[in-house]
Amino acid sequence: MALPESEILTGKDEPKRWYRTYAMIIGVICLGLLLTLSAYFVVRRVESLKLETEFHLHAQEHVDMLKRALEINFEALRSVGSFFNSTRNITREEFHALTKDMLTRNASFQAIEWIPRVEHNQRGYYERFARIEGFKDFTITERRDTGEIVRAGERSEYYPVYYVAPHKGNEIVLGYDLASNPVRWAALEKARDSGQMAVTARITLVQETGNQFGFLVVLPVYAMQASLDTIEARREHLIGFVLGAYQVGRIVENAFKHSEGLVSYIYDRSGPESESFLAAFPARKGSGSNRTVHEDSIKISHSLEVADRQWEVICEFTPEFAGYIPMSVSSGVVAGGLLFTALLAVYFTTNIRRTIQIKNLAERLSKEAVERRQAGEALRASEEKYRNILENIEEGYYETDLSGNYTFCNDTMCKISGCSRDKFVGMNYRQFMTPETARNVYEVFNKVYRKGKPSHNIEWETIRLDGSKRYLEISTSLIRNSQDRPIGFRGVVRDVTSRRIDQEEKERLEAKLQQSQKMEAIGTLAGGIAHDFNNILTSIIGYADLSLIHAEKGSQLEEHIKEVIRAGKRATDLVRQILAFSRQGVQELKPIMPSLVIKEAIKLLRSATPTTIDVRQNIASDSLIMGDQTRIHQVLMNLCTNAVHAMEASGGTLQIDLSDVSLDESFTSQFTDLTPGNYLKLTVSDTGKGIDPDIIGSIFEPYFTTKEPGEGTGLGLSVVQGIIKDLKGEVTVASAPGRGSTFTVYLPLLEKKLALEPERADVVPAGKERILLVDDEAAIVNMCRQILAGLGYSVTTRTSSVESLELFRNRPDDFDLVLTDMTMPNMTGEQLAHELKKIRPDIPVILCTGYSKNMSQESAARIGIKAFVMKPFFRSELARTIRNVLDHMS
Repeated sequence: MALPESEILTGKDEPKRWYRTYAMIIGVICLGLLLTLSAYFVVRRVESLKLETEFHLHAQEHVDMLKRALEINFEALRSVGSFFNSTRNITREEFHALTKDMLTRNASFQAIEWIPRVEHNQRGYYERFARIEGFKDFTITERRDTGEIVRAGERSEYYPVYYVAPHKGNEIVLGYDLASNPVRWAALEKARDSGQMAVTARITLVQETGNQFGFLVVLPVYAMQASLDTIEARREHLIGFVLGAYQVGRIVENAFKHSEGLVSYIYDRSGPESESFLAAFPARKGSGSNRTVHEDSIKISHSLEVADRQWEVICEFTPEFAGYIPMSVSSGVVAGGLLFTALLAVYFTTNIRRTIQIKNLAERLSKEAVERRQAGEALRASEEKYRNILENIEEGYYETDLSGNYTFCNDTMCKISGCSRDKFVGMNYRQFMTPETARNVYEVFNKVYRKGKPSHNIEWETIRLDGSKRYLEISTSLIRNSQDRPIGFRGVVRDVTSRRIDQEEKERLEAKLQQSQKMEAIGTLAGGIAHDFNNILTSIIGYADLSLIHAEKGSQLEEHIKEVIRAGKRATDLVRQILAFSRQGVQELKPIMPSLVIKEAIKLLRSATPTTIDVRQNIASDSLIMGDQTRIHQVLMNLCTNAVHAMEASGGTLQIDLSDVSLDESFTSQFTDLTPGNYLKLTVSDTGKGIDPDIIGSIFEPYFTTKEPGEGTGLGLSVVQGIIKDLKGEVTVASAPGRGSTFTVYLPLLEKKLALEPERADVVPAGKERILLVDDEAAIVNMCRQILAGLGYSVTTRTSSVESLELFRNRPDDFDLVLTDMTMPNMTGEQLAHELKKIRPDIPVILCTGYSKNMSQESAARIGIKAFVMKPFFRSELARTIRNVLDHMS
């Protein structure tokens, strides 16, 4: 670039002029550096004092976080102890229900355990009872010096881990006797004698396989209403301990997870120095041994009382400490001073050439103006060309400003929107959408605006001016002006309404098919469960019946065996409920008292309901109806489950009422199946989110559900309505969004009050006939043989249908009756009966089965079988069936 003559330096003047320029720049730089260094040292001193204060405050906050974390965990443990102190007997299920929420909210727990006091003569009882509850290998154990877990030696007392939650991951600790370890025993003794919470020194937990240290917190539980004034009294009335097992590292990590820029070391100063180290955070290699802080680091020590022990927390600060921005202000002073000095130097340098630059700039702008005018003309020609193309494509095209107002569209876009171009241009996109869709579109436009990247093929639901809905697939990009600034949006639109309708119909049919297949699979599974489970229950109930014969009347053993039999009956009802759900069980209607069923169901419901939901009841009727207990139970549980789901997020109240009402014609005329009379009224109401009026008419339809996929089958309310209709009743619903829902069930009362028969001892008939007993389950064969032999019968047993047929073929006159299972390998009971009839047509056959979809009393009679017995059966039931068949044959 040529300089004007006035700006051209001669050879003589040029060195002198540049010397003056550089001298001025050097002076400015020196002065700036001097002032910058002075300001730096002053600010640095102020920062150091401030940093030291922040260190102390942050360390104290750090210790407070650890203290709060420990207090939260100990308070949770005290609540478990309070539950044990206030309740005489707590089952394993109640323990797990109690601790489930605590473990979820307190991640620092390794485990929560119940440690009963077990005297030597009670050891066998505790071990057997735990095995009955499902822990088949349960035994009271201890750990040898080698680390091996073995059966505990003989002692006067044991303190085993009897309940533990969570069970997963802590299986090894179940049954471990804490009295076998000196450290754990010392803590138990201290807690027992003081009546207060005690904490152990550092230990390695039984379930821990790494090098993490842990500690135990034990809380004694004494007999209810016992006087605990002396140590001797506390030792005498001790029941057991509630124990919390913790990894120190886990508690520290949860307490300090938001702390940065410092390392914390935790020590237990109540024990030997060699075993004082507990944990370091952040955890580092070698954390399993005693750690010491660096002598040259910034560190602050605090004491912390943990129950009866004294902990020390040492905080060592690192350069990453959040409040320690290394010399942030002083460094800024240096940077600012250097920058200011540089700017002054640049200013004086550039000022010399400003005149030359201004002239050159004027020439350049003139040239650019000509080029822009030419480019504008070319751009207008190009725009005209592409606008013609847009008018002839099949897709809709639009342009909007940044507020979403349409500024341009082609003819296809007008057809899609249903309005003319003059009306369309100037409208806002929100006028074609619901408020929710408009918010979603805004988010997409905003994302395109912020990132500058187009969105491709997003599907939206729009509304034409005539009110009809259309589904559009839209691609959107940003419009920029010549300065590259966003000025609006452009997009291409494709009408995919037909494709969307076809896809929705396909998905609906596929979902219905999948649901149908799921219900078919449930039915198949229910049949398999019924067969296998009823076989198991046959053994349980049969052997319990046998044991009851030999139990001393009025003894505790007799009561225990009766409880086993009652549990077997409840399990039998559960199988029937499974079959009822899958539509495979035949329900027998008989006079029942629904209040008994409902009270029992409420007990189960309370244990499975979140604590945020208050379950209330008002059972004011003991009337009878014709029904089935299992189906009434199913109705209540379905209604209550839906109510609980509606209140899961915010909690509330579940109210269950039962009363007698008299319905007149003005009320019953509203329903097809109701007639005036006396009814039982069951009401289930909640304070949940309610039901939208648009869908309340569809809630009883099969497969209809408002739950997320995988959370429900959509059959609950349809099953409820089907059951109530079968019982000649009616179910109604009243609801409003945000005000909860109320479901009311009406069931006709029995006009004649019938008294429920009390339990009575069955008369068991005996006999002396010869019976061939066939079943492929050896346990069932052995049990039935003992029952029949005890009744006086002569019994021959076989576990193979083929062998039994061969035996009968050789000795057909040696038997007066054949009792056979239905489902057996090689030959079913039905086939065996058929072959036996060929050999001896008059032989009476009784068929037993745990489940059969095709066999019933009627079908069994048609093929010549004298009786059909469903498993599980009781001793008296089997005896009466056999006696009835034999007496009718004689």
